[in-house]
Amino acid sequence: MLKRALCNRVFIVFFSIILVACGADNNRRAPNVFTEKPALTPQKQVPISKIKPIKKSYNVALVLPTKYNDPNNRVRTNAILNAARNMVNAADMARRELREQKLKFAVYETDGTAETLVPAIKQAITNNVDIILGPLRSEAVQIAKGMTEQAGIPMIAFSSDSMAVNNAKMTFLLSYLIEQNISEIVAYAASEGHMRFGFYGGDTQYTRRANKIFAEEVKANRGYITNSVIVNANAPDYFIKTKEFTERATSDGDVGETSYSAFLLTDNARSLMQIIPRLDKLGMSFDKQLVMGTSIWQDENILMIKELNRAVFAAPDFNRVKIFEERYMAKYGGKPLPIASLAYDAVAMIVALVRNHKTDPFNIRYITTPNGFNGVGGIFRFRKNGLSERGLAIVQINDGAFEIIEPAPKSFYK
Repeated sequence: MLKRALCNRVFIVFFSIILVACGADNNRRAPNVFTEKPALTPQKQVPISKIKPIKKSYNVALVLPTKYNDPNNRVRTNAILNAARNMVNAADMARRELREQKLKFAVYETDGTAETLVPAIKQAITNNVDIILGPLRSEAVQIAKGMTEQAGIPMIAFSSDSMAVNNAKMTFLLSYLIEQNISEIVAYAASEGHMRFGFYGGDTQYTRRANKIFAEEVKANRGYITNSVIVNANAPDYFIKTKEFTERATSDGDVGETSYSAFLLTDNARSLMQIIPRLDKLGMSFDKQLVMGTSIWQDENILMIKELNRAVFAAPDFNRVKIFEERYMAKYGGKPLPIASLAYDAVAMIVALVRNHKTDPFNIRYITTPNGFNGVGGIFRFRKNGLSERGLAIVQINDGAFEIIEPAPKSFYK
């Protein structure tokens, strides 16, 4: 009971100041994808408890695919429905915990198609909502943003596809973006002296996107990619490509023109359980390379792959995330999906905006404050291009456990 009480207290204190003065307190290079310099200076932190709530009520729309159904793909259907339900739960939990009576919430359900999304957005506009949280999928964000921006309504969406906010002026992505994730881990590798890199992944849309970002980030850090391999396990050249990749891994400390000392793997834990043994059998020297991954590695199943001991990736501080997970489990019974925290952060953010700005709290100038916000996974802020920037930690797999070897920054300013 004492342990639970302490955990609850920590959580409440953790969210008592949502709006923060932000800044980087480490020496890592700023992510390449975020080149815009902040226009404002840091603001003094103000505890929410000391701010008098405004008198006006604000309407908030939560637009999620809670009725999604793909008859040809049951697995995908269940995954999206589960994510949507988790997010609705997390948003409701934030509403109840932060107790902002002036915010009126309504869930606008869709099935993930334009046929249901367009009427839902139209209804939200007709109902004079002040801000929209969602949608979840990239296609839905692209459809909705034209309608919401024409109506002058800001939208905080949850897609992880940065292309979803191309040319947007009032649409923002709250998700963890692969651009920043790869930028952070490449910058870390470069700071450790690695200049020649390899890339290996299964032939998926995620891998192809990661490969392009990886090339840009390696170049930005004045490094070189000597081997970039995207493979299809069923293709005739799979064995040849994979064998060549393993043979060029540095094994004696001497990095040549075609060898590399650090490489990125983009597959998830389930796929890596099949891939790693093949690489190992073909002679990959995992203990002599810096093995890097992405935030999808923050999965306990990854700890079962012994060859990945000492591998690193960038991710939010899992100690902070655990506090949120424990409170969610206490209320709803099951462990939340990682994406659920985004819904909590979105509600917490709009509570901060309402309590810190008596008039026009959802003005783009306030949403894009360079000070940022403090959320479940740490600090985050929005750029005017619609992308989010987060404070991420560098995590290492160490003897069957995750270990933070470089803490996430606590603010965006030194």
